[in-house]
Amino acid sequence: MSEDRIGFSQHIVHGRKFYPCDPRPDEVFIEDIAHALANQCRFNGHTDCFYSVAEHCWHCSYQVPQEDALEALLHDAAEAYLGDLIRPLKMLPEVGGPYIKLEQQLEAVIAERFKLRYPWPESVKRADEAVITAEMEQIIESPMKGDLHDASVMADVEIQCWLPARARRRFLDRYEVLSRV
Repeated sequence: MSEDRIGFSQHIVHGRKFYPCDPRPDEVFIEDIAHALANQCRFNGHTDCFYSVAEHCWHCSYQVPQEDALEALLHDAAEAYLGDLIRPLKMLPEVGGPYIKLEQQLEAVIAERFKLRYPWPESVKRADEAVITAEMEQIIESPMKGDLHDASVMADVEIQCWLPARARRRFLDRYEVLSRV
């Protein structure tokens, strides 16, 4: 632990330190986000194929108005540093409460770093739910899936289950396009 930082640091793939309890905008890098999200499987790995958070975010970025696309691409960027917590745990105040506080703090830092609107626009939240519904229909075998999401809000996307290297590249390519707009 550093004297001037809150909490402990974690190793980031490109050789930097990151303090998840004390995030700073100048320590957030798109390459780190793309790498980590491309290597993290959605639904805690309970899918028919490897399906990355990076691909999920890429799909979300096409389901919103153009002016919200960069926010949609980066809406799960905090997971690159914190990982994710499955919804059943996130919904428990004693478990989800502390995680959500850290997540929101980091999302605000990420938004500041990339000059995004935060809290995320409502279109991003709707796109996230619509893409989740499509994911559940296409890559999850579960007798419960109809109980979990409203199929009337399903996004028209084809889940492709990109391997991490492709997910990372597509995420970065999309970022490059959107950050120029």
